[in-house]
Amino acid sequence: MDKAVLLDPAPSKPSELKADPHSRNAMVVVGIDPWKRRFAIDCAALRDGPIEVMHELMRLYQQWQADRVGIEEVNFSRGYAPLWNLILKLKHPNLE
Repeated sequence: MDKAVLLDPAPSKPSELKADPHSRNAMVVVGIDPWKRRFAIDCAALRDGPIEVMHELMRLYQQWQADRVGIEEVNFSRGYAPLWNLILKLKHPNLE
């Protein structure tokens, strides 16, 4: 089964947080089998900061032996890109 961990980060700017204080960082582990059946395997919704979110993302990635990671681009580029690039360089050179 091919598996991926998907992250939709919550807004991180103070003004955006004020507008939507209940927003969460959403993560889901999805899979597709050789017969093209799709599965939602695991999920998480966090109100933590970027560092804690990245720890949980890597935990899910390793736990489910995912093949890839997908991160929603707009909020990713604002607050998560530097952390993700650091993870790639230091811990997980196979994630590019």
